[in-house]
Amino acid sequence: MSQTIQRTLCIGLGGTGRDVLMQIRRLIIDRYGRLDALPVVGFVHIDADKGASDISGLSTGNSYRGENILFTPAERVIATMTSQEIDQLLGGLEQQGEFDRKSPYDHIKSWLPPQLIRNVKAIEDGAGGIRPVGRLSFFHNYRKIKAAIETAENRTRGHEQAMLGHGFSVEPGLNIFVVGSLCGGTGSGMFLDVAYALRKAYGDIENKLVGYWIISPELYGDTPSMNANVYAALKELNHYAASNTRFEACYDPQQLVNINEDRPPFDFTYILSNRTATDYRILDKNKLCNVVAHKIFLDFGDELTSVIKSQKDNFRDKLTRLDSHPRRNIQRYLTFGLAKIYSPQDRIGKMALTKVSQRLVKFWLKGIGQSPDPGLLLNRFLSKWGDSDLERAFPYRLQGMVLDNGKTFVQALKAWGTKIEQEIGLVQKPDDRSQLLLQLRSETRAQFRKVQPGESDDIRGAWLTRIQKTQPQLTNSIVNEIGQFFGELLTPSHPEFSLNSARGWLEAILTQINDYQRGLEDYIQTKDGLATPEDLDTQWRSAERRLQDLEEKKGFLGVLDNNKQKNKDFQVEATQIVTNTKKLIQENFDYQLHKSALVIATEVSSFIRALIQQAGTLSQLLTSVERNFEKCAEDLERLNTDGITGEALFSPEDANTCYLDFLPEQNEKAILIDISGQILTDKFIFVEKSLLYFLVQVTDEEKVATSSIRYQVRSPDVDDRSLGTNITATIDKIFGTQAIGSLQPVMARFLQKYPLASGNAERRMRQIISEAQPLLPLLVRDGHFYEDGGNKSEIIAFTRTDDRSSQQLQELLTRNVGIAESTIKSIQNNSEIVIVNEYAAFPLRLIQGIDRMREHYDREYSQNRSRIHNDYRQVFSEIIPPDARRMEEMQDAFYACLAFGILTAQDNCYLYEIEDEFGISKNSIQLSLVWSEALEQISKAVGIANSLNARRKDIITEIQTDPSQWQDLYLPRLKTFIQYVVGLPREHPNYPEIGIVWGEDMTIDRAATEGILKRLWGYLDKLAKTNLVNSSKTLQAQRPTTQDRESSLGEIDADIIDPRV
Repeated sequence: MSQTIQRTLCIGLGGTGRDVLMQIRRLIIDRYGRLDALPVVGFVHIDADKGASDISGLSTGNSYRGENILFTPAERVIATMTSQEIDQLLGGLEQQGEFDRKSPYDHIKSWLPPQLIRNVKAIEDGAGGIRPVGRLSFFHNYRKIKAAIETAENRTRGHEQAMLGHGFSVEPGLNIFVVGSLCGGTGSGMFLDVAYALRKAYGDIENKLVGYWIISPELYGDTPSMNANVYAALKELNHYAASNTRFEACYDPQQLVNINEDRPPFDFTYILSNRTATDYRILDKNKLCNVVAHKIFLDFGDELTSVIKSQKDNFRDKLTRLDSHPRRNIQRYLTFGLAKIYSPQDRIGKMALTKVSQRLVKFWLKGIGQSPDPGLLLNRFLSKWGDSDLERAFPYRLQGMVLDNGKTFVQALKAWGTKIEQEIGLVQKPDDRSQLLLQLRSETRAQFRKVQPGESDDIRGAWLTRIQKTQPQLTNSIVNEIGQFFGELLTPSHPEFSLNSARGWLEAILTQINDYQRGLEDYIQTKDGLATPEDLDTQWRSAERRLQDLEEKKGFLGVLDNNKQKNKDFQVEATQIVTNTKKLIQENFDYQLHKSALVIATEVSSFIRALIQQAGTLSQLLTSVERNFEKCAEDLERLNTDGITGEALFSPEDANTCYLDFLPEQNEKAILIDISGQILTDKFIFVEKSLLYFLVQVTDEEKVATSSIRYQVRSPDVDDRSLGTNITATIDKIFGTQAIGSLQPVMARFLQKYPLASGNAERRMRQIISEAQPLLPLLVRDGHFYEDGGNKSEIIAFTRTDDRSSQQLQELLTRNVGIAESTIKSIQNNSEIVIVNEYAAFPLRLIQGIDRMREHYDREYSQNRSRIHNDYRQVFSEIIPPDARRMEEMQDAFYACLAFGILTAQDNCYLYEIEDEFGISKNSIQLSLVWSEALEQISKAVGIANSLNARRKDIITEIQTDPSQWQDLYLPRLKTFIQYVVGLPREHPNYPEIGIVWGEDMTIDRAATEGILKRLWGYLDKLAKTNLVNSSKTLQAQRPTTQDRESSLGEIDADIIDPRV
C-alpha cells in the first residue's frame, strides 16, 4: 500500500529556522536515503545574517551520510541591506515630497517608525534583535524572497509518477511550514509578512499554512528585549488571528503587490516553549529545534502523517471558538510534545564510520600484515641502476650521461688512443718519426684540453664542462627515482605499502649514501687536484729528451739495423707518451667525476633528509588524526544521547556490527585502498593516489616537462583537524547511503534494559510519556476556559506484531500505564517508539510566564516603543486581559455610556468629556471606534474607567429618582443603539462584540445568553417600574425578546452611533 504525501514547502526564518530545516533534511536522508528521494519537498531559508546559511549547524558538519546538506543558492535568501541602501532609504523617507510627489518608499514609510531608521547602519549580520528592522529586511528583499519561494514550490511539481514508483501517492494541495523563533529580530520581525505573502500566493483552500514558533528567551540569552519581542509578536499575532481584523501591506508598489487579508496568518499556529506543565525542561536550543523538526516531519513525510492530519482536522471547529472570559479571547493556537524511544542509527552509523576512519589512518601508517626488511627494499631499489654498490653506481651513471657525438668519455679516449697507437705502429723512417712526434704533441694537447681545469666554459675542458652540466640532470633523475620509489611505497595498492615501511627504506638508503659520501671525500682528499697544461708540458719535455736521445744514439750493426731499432724504441716511447697522457686525462676526468658525484650525493642526501623529516611530520600528523578518531569513538560511546526527548537505546556492539558491514575482513584491504584513492586524488609524475601527495610539491610547468622534474619537499599543508574532516567527509560519502544492518527491535531493547518484572519498564515509560507532554505550560484550570477533552490528541506508535516484545509493550501500555487502545498506532519502523501529544484551542493568556514577558514588554515599550512593534500606527490589544470582574465593570460602564450618548462619535474616534478632580475644567478623551481597542485604552487608564463607571451609576440614580427619564430619554437612546448593534455587518470590526453587548440566540450547541445591554434594559425597566408604583404614570415599555428585537426597535440613523456605518 502506497504512503500518501502532499507537496511541501519548509520555510525557515533566522538561525532557529535554519537549524530546524537542517534537522528535517537530516531526517529525510535517514528515512529515505537521500535528500532528493522526496523531490516534492522544497526548502527556503531566509535570514538577515549574510553568513548564516554557510554552515549547517549540525554536529556532523556540512555533510550528512555522504551528502552535502547545506542549502543550495536557490534555497537561501540573504535578506540584507547595505549601508548605501540604508542611506537611500533614509533619504527617501525624509523626502518632503514637493507637490505631493510620491516616494518609492511610501509603502515602508507608512509603518516604519521614523526615529528607528536613523540608528540602523546596515542589515548584514542579522536584525540586531529589533523587530521592525527584521520586517524592513523582508520588505527590501521581497522580490528575492518571492522568487526563492516560487522556485522551491515549482520544483515540487511534476513528480507524481516518479513518486508512485517509490511507493508514494501524491495528493492534491500544498503544505507550507514556516518555522522560527519570536525571540530575536529576524523571525519575530517578518513572520507575519511571510505568512500573508504566502496567503496571497498560495491561499487556495486545499493548501495549508502552518507556523511553528518558539517563545523561550532563556534558550537565547533571556535578555529583556527578547522577552519584549516575544510578547509584542504574540500581541500582533493575536490581533490578526482575530476575526474582523485586516492585515494590510504593500510589498512591491511597482508590481502592485498589495495585501488586504482578513484571514488569520496561519491555518494552524503552534506555540512552543522549552518546558512542559510538569516542568520537564529542554535546556539546549538544538534539542528543541530537533524536536520541532521531528514533529514537522511527522506532519508531511512519516507513516503517521495521515493520523496526525486527521486528528488536527478534528481541532478546526474548536480553534474558531472564543473563551468565556468577559473579554472574549481567540483560541486559534496549538502546541505539542514529542518523545521517542529509539535506536540512534545516526549515532551508530557515526560510531562505525569513525572506526572506519581510524582503521584507514592506521592502514596508512602500518599497512596490513607487512613489515618488509629495509635492506631488501634498498637492494630492490638499487638494482634498477644495474649496480647495488653506490660507489660504482653514481660515477657509472654520471659517466654514462656525459657524451660527445654520442660517445662516452671512455669510448672517445679509447678510440683516440687506438687510432694514435695504430699510427705509431706505421712509423718506418726518421721523417715519419718527426712527423708523428709533431702530430702526437698536437693531439695530446688537444685531448688534454678537453679535461683541463678552468673557471669558465671557454677555458675549462669540454668533458669537465659536460660533467658539470650533466650533474644537475643526474641529481634530478636520482631525486625523482627516490621520490618515485618512495611514492610507490606510499601507494596503498603497493604490496609493501605503509608510511613506516617507506620511512625505514629512507633511513637505509640515507645510511648508504652517507657512507658513499665519506668515501668520495676521502678519495678527493688523496688527490692533488686537477692536472694542468703545464703538467702535460713537463711530461712532454721529458718525453722529447728521451726521444732525442734515441735519435742521436748510433747503432753497431749498420744504418739499416740502427733505423729499425730506433723505430722500435720510438714506438715504445711514443706509446708510453700516449699512455701517460691518457692516464693524465683519465685522472682529471675521474677527479671531476667524483667531485660531481660528491655534489650529487650531498644534494640527494639533503633531499632524503628532508623527506625523512617531513615523513616524520606526516607520521606525527597521522598519529594525531588516529588519536582524534579514537577519542571521537570513545566520546561517542560515552555520550549521553540527548538529541531529542525520550531515550536512545544502543550498545557499542551495534557500532561494531555496523563497522563490519562497512569493512568486512575479507575485503578490508581492497576497500581501504579504494577509500584512499578517493582521498589522494592528486596525480604526480610517476605516482598517483599516494601519500606522497602530502609531502611533494610539483609545479604545473614541471608536470609538463617530465624530464626536468625536481621534487620539492614540503611540510604537510594540512593540520590534523582538516585532514580528519576530509577523511570523514570522504568515508561519509562512500558509506553514507549504505543502510545500517538489522538491529534488535527497539521494543525488545527497551524491555531488555528495563525488565518488566522489576517494575522499571513501567516507571521509565511513565517518565518518557510525561516528558512528551505539550511543550507549553498552560493554566488550563482557569475558570473562564473550558477543557472538554476534545482539545487533546495522543499517539503512541510502534511496530505491533505477534512478536513477544511487541505484545509485552502493548500490555505494559494498556494495563500498567493506562493508555487507551485507540491511542496506540502501528508503524513499520521497528527502530523507534513514537509518542506525540497535541493540545489545541487555547488563548495566549493561559501561557504560564506570559505575565513576566509583559513586564519586560511594558518596560521596553516605555523606553523605546519604536523597537517593539512592526506597525507604530496600529493598536494591539493586550494578551492578558484585566481581571474578569474589573473587565465586566469596564464593559458595563463603557457600553452603557455608549448607548446613552455619553460618548459621542466623531469621524475617527469617540469623544468623552471628563472633568478634572476639582470639577473646574474638562478634558476631551479620544477613544477608538473599535470597541475592543477602546476598552484596551480604558483598561490602561484607571481614571477613565472610574469616570465612566461613575457616569453609569449617575444615570441609574437619575432614573431611580425620576423614573420618567427612563421612558422619555434613556430607553429611546438604548433602543436606537441596540438597533445599531444588531444591524452591524459581518465585516465590521465591532461585529464580534454583538454577543457581549446584546446577547446570542440559542443554538443546538449553545443556550441563549443575555448581553450587557439586555441585562441593563431589564434592570432599568424594573427599577423604573418599582419607583412608579405610586405614580400616575404607567410604564408601557416592554422588554423585547431576542427573536423580536429587530422588529421592535424601528428605524434609526446609524451615523449618530458610528460614522463608519
